[in-house]
Amino acid sequence: ILQDVLQGIKEVDTNLKNIEGDIVNTAKLLNAIEIESTSNEI
Repeated sequence: ILQDVLQGIKEVDTNLKNIEGDIVNTAKLLNAIEIESTSNEI
């Protein structure tokens, strides 16, 4: 049973890392769009 719990924790940890990566990529994308739209206004 303990092994199942540890396996579950490991899977959650992996999922969190994936989500973190998605958030970083989304932030970079938004940042790029923001820079793009700002440079177009000048």
